[in-house]
Amino acid sequence: MTPIWILFICRAVLVAGFALSFPFLALYLNHERGISMGWIGVFVAVNMLGRALGQLWGGRLADAYGRKRVMVSALFGRGILIFGSAWLIFERAPLMPIVGSHILHSFVGSFFEPASMAWVSDIYKSHERSSAYSFLRVAANIGWAVGPALGGILASHSYAAAFLATSALTLLCGALLYGWLEETPPSAARTQAAGAHTPRLGAILADERVFRCCLHLALLSAAMAQIIVTFSVHCVRFVGLSEFQVGLLFSINGLWVVCLQYWMTQKLIKFRLTGLMGIGCLILAVGFGMISLAHTFGWLAAAVSVYTLGEILVAPSQTALVANMAPLHERGRYLGAAGLAQQVGGAAGPLLGGLALEALGPRWPGGLWVIAGAACLLSAWQFERFKAQLTPAEDGLGFPLPVRQGEGAA
Repeated sequence: MTPIWILFICRAVLVAGFALSFPFLALYLNHERGISMGWIGVFVAVNMLGRALGQLWGGRLADAYGRKRVMVSALFGRGILIFGSAWLIFERAPLMPIVGSHILHSFVGSFFEPASMAWVSDIYKSHERSSAYSFLRVAANIGWAVGPALGGILASHSYAAAFLATSALTLLCGALLYGWLEETPPSAARTQAAGAHTPRLGAILADERVFRCCLHLALLSAAMAQIIVTFSVHCVRFVGLSEFQVGLLFSINGLWVVCLQYWMTQKLIKFRLTGLMGIGCLILAVGFGMISLAHTFGWLAAAVSVYTLGEILVAPSQTALVANMAPLHERGRYLGAAGLAQQVGGAAGPLLGGLALEALGPRWPGGLWVIAGAACLLSAWQFERFKAQLTPAEDGLGFPLPVRQGEGAA
């Protein structure tokens, strides 16, 4: 079995486990524990900020100690901590321990993402990375297609059982990677030079192009985070869907990605990454606009389908863009910095979205989604302008990347 297939299987199982429980966390806090969406937004914002710091640290650790070691440690740590969360929910513990445990396991688990993305960037060339990341997105969405529907059934009976299943599958993924995944070749050199001559976050963001890219990613992430957090509450409160129907909507999103992600990326491999992201942002805006007008399950299913087409273009392109801009021995840090920006946006988005849902929802349920669509339109304009600052290779056109002093070919 090739290494990328090992990571493919792991990601599918991992995301299936995640999707069993986490899309329903806002519903648990709101419906079962009576927490307002404003406070849920605050909790999600703090949690996402913790994930942002975790991604930054995960990237640094992956550069210093190896991709595989960080990935495996993150999954074992997170799986154990999620088990604690499941027990707290089962015991109906006070909210602060539940919230605190969730923030902690999200922080530890977020080490996995930059390490796994850096692992991919080590074994694929610049013009191949978008396809590789798309391949892994297919895996993630196989899990996403299965997880929410099953999670909706579990959550309707026991939220604790949903989190217990997530814990078990996370630990299974850690064991799979520990036993089967090989470390990437550059890691030995990184280990010897751990911490030496490596730029901190401030030095990375001092690069104007990287800083601008991170700002663009933060805005886009703030808009896209509404689907993960506030969408489920909107569907139940203002459209009248059941938890099972909400799970089906998430599964529709996953199924479209499974069917189209890799095929579309292969067909569009000759196009600029920034161009694909701009078009994707426009499609996302249309999807959000449809959500603002939806009053039935069928209309919401159509809106999610349109939104997913935009997501298919945006998600792998943004990761490949950052990896292409980074020097070889600093890719973990650059991907961690981009993850930090995305998580900051992902933290601000639910906070502002929760407040908007509370303030606008009773009189204008679609208001939040109009705002999210406007943010996507602004992002499309930003990426169109940003392409002038990139070389063709950095923008994914397939030319060889220039070799920087003191490193091998990318």
